[in-house]
Amino acid sequence: MNKRESKSCLVYENTMYSLFLYILFDDKWKEKNYLFFGDRLSESFIENFSSSAKNVSFLNSSKFDLKKRPVRFYYNRFLEVWKFRNTEVAIGQVNTFYIPFKKIRRIAIEDGMGTYVEIRKLANGGSCRNLKQIISIKQSILYHSPDEYIITGSEDVPASVNKGFHVVDLKKQWEQLENVEKKEIQDIFSITQSVLERAMSRKILLLTQCFSEDGFMEEKDKITGYKKLISNLGFDENQIIIKTHPRERTDYRLIFPNACIIDEKVPFELLSLLDIKYSDVITLTSTSVYSLQYDLNIFFMGYLDYFNFNRDMPTLKPKIIQKLKS
Repeated sequence: MNKRESKSCLVYENTMYSLFLYILFDDKWKEKNYLFFGDRLSESFIENFSSSAKNVSFLNSSKFDLKKRPVRFYYNRFLEVWKFRNTEVAIGQVNTFYIPFKKIRRIAIEDGMGTYVEIRKLANGGSCRNLKQIISIKQSILYHSPDEYIITGSEDVPASVNKGFHVVDLKKQWEQLENVEKKEIQDIFSITQSVLERAMSRKILLLTQCFSEDGFMEEKDKITGYKKLISNLGFDENQIIIKTHPRERTDYRLIFPNACIIDEKVPFELLSLLDIKYSDVITLTSTSVYSLQYDLNIFFMGYLDYFNFNRDMPTLKPKIIQKLKS
């Protein structure tokens, strides 16, 4: 890659999972320019990442409310436009920024099921922008649909979506890495001996999700829902490991005192590649379970009524998947 190409490409991200996926996708990831934003990435992660990829900068969240904090809003908008002044290709969270009068090729990186919901919306003729949204430069909406996507293919993609799709086989890409490269990635994401010991300590895993943090339900309803889910499936908390979502703030140690808790901000997809195996994995809608490639039972429960979602959710019926290694 020549100097100009490197300078014109910017990876704009705020989630650890998407960055992990990108590392496996691009063997020249260290040479890229990175702009991290928001509050989802810890200082320790940014420090670890910066020790491997040298061109890393950080932008305080530009998602300030225009009415409540107009000065900060426009100041951050100026910084955002300035950061993108030489960018011709943006990779990552590419539908959340608006740069006027500049054409940028946008390549989105998968960020869980929401990415596939967005793709299906495009297939159904959904629009990601309108004139009012553009005039108001309101940061919380989608300004542009991406030109391409980097995905794992955990969900089907409608053939009618006229986009470029780069499908990453996580297991295959991981196995092609040298041991020193694997160790470097584990260090970036703080896979410590303590995390590994807890991850291997039991055979039943519950993957929780940040529904209350994202405003889909009250915290008490999430807690009650997970308690009822475990009870209905007939599992005892003494048997269970709970791996929390990186954005969750719930202290599950207070709720399930006898469960083993992994609440470090570690992508489960990375843990799943470290020769750790479970007999049963439980989730509501996390597509992370599809990264598991061995014999196990997956309880994919969907949007259960007793979690009291505060809005209409897509229909996802509970299903038990007996996944057998081919």
